[in-house]
Parts: sequence; C-alpha cells; structure tokens
Amino acid sequence: LEYRDTNFFWRELMLASSLGQMGRVEDAQAAAAELLRVKPQFAHRGRRLIAHYIKPEELRATIAEGLERAGIDLA
Repeated sequence: LEYRDTNFFWRELMLASSLGQMGRVEDAQAAAAELLRVKPQFAHRGRRLIAHYIKPEELRATIAEGLERAGIDLA
C-alpha cells in the first residue's frame, strides 16, 4: 500500500493481484479498474510486461491468478 510510483502501473497491479489472492474481490476489482485506466492495453500485454520484471514462472502464475480473481484475464 505504501508503494507510490505514479508514472507506472505496478502499484495497481500489485494491489489488484494481492487483493484477488486474499479473496477481497470488491477491492481487487477496484484496483483492477484503476490498473486498466492507467494502462488500458494491460489485459493484452500484461503477461509480457510482467515477464520483463518477474522472472520465476511460478510467481508470474500467482500474479496472473490474482489478477484473474480481480477480473482481468490476461491474453
């Protein structure tokens, strides 16, 4: 919650995925909506963008699962 970087989308991504993993669906969906507002093409490019910074496949899968629970299906 303390991560602040208004130029990028990582804060919203971390919130949406983490809240989705915790089962806080309404909060996760709100964070996902903000993520898509900041980065409109994220659903189509998200896997590639995440892979640039997150190398372990297991961690990428966990992030994608949290995002899916938040309502973002990555292409």
